Amino acid sequence: MSFSITEAFVNQYNANILLQTQQMQSRLAGACTLTSGIIGEATDVERVASTEALSPTGRHADGPLVSSEHTRRWMYPDMKEWGEMIDKDDEKEMLISPASTYIRNGIAALERAKDKIVYDAIRGTAATGHAGATGVVLPVGQKIAAGAAGLTLDKILQTKEKFDTAEIPEEGRKFVASSQQIRNMLNEQKITSADYVGIKALVSGQVDSFLGFQFIRYERQAKVATSRFCVAFHPRSVAFGMWQDNVSTTSIIPLKRNGLYVYMWNKVGAVRLEEEGVVEIECTES
Repeated sequence: MSFSITEAFVNQYNANILLQTQQMQSRLAGACTLTSGIIGEATDVERVASTEALSPTGRHADGPLVSSEHTRRWMYPDMKEWGEMIDKDDEKEMLISPASTYIRNGIAALERAKDKIVYDAIRGTAATGHAGATGVVLPVGQKIAAGAAGLTLDKILQTKEKFDTAEIPEEGRKFVASSQQIRNMLNEQKITSADYVGIKALVSGQVDSFLGFQFIRYERQAKVATSRFCVAFHPRSVAFGMWQDNVSTTSIIPLKRNGLYVYMWNKVGAVRLEEEGVVEIECTES
């Protein structure tokens, strides 16, 4: 439900402006490979494919020439902005200026926008090729079906197996799940007492790791009908780029009766660098 600044007008009971409960900081951007200070319409990330060691072909033979395969992934900026007006008469009717509260509110919105950009890049189509003209989708083999169940121990183990098989580094693995999906694991009858203790500590916030994954609670994952799409990834498999981090300004606008305009923006982007280091986990959620 929307509200206007008139609801913050002073009376004998209220002397503060309170922000409604919301996610204030980005949770996913810092979990990626970070590139900052980017200039231009796009930036590319060079990738070198793995190679194999060869056996000598004979005595005094020529040395091997492996010919490493080079490919590119492209990252494009997405600008987000936020603005709010403070009428010149509003501050006269209030005990305090709302400007600083508006700035914190706007920055929180920009931080959440970063998470959506990262999340969409993890699951979306990655631009590749010399000029980024080729799109690469996340393969079916990197997706775990819902199976009419929420987040289960078996789904996490399947995710771990995919990472292990692809030799994704064990250090730094992330698992992004909603609070309901984390709680659903406690209701699974297959878990052992040791598993229960670990999951219970995860739910209560006493630890953030389980089965080699650092769990990141994120409540804004895509949901289609009854399917919630959790994701797991390794930082080296997802890049987050900053053309410009959050900027905030305040300006007097003469044409708005000298009202104070609070404005802020950022320009960031993200791209999936490799499919092997990303898994999408579909979970049933009512």
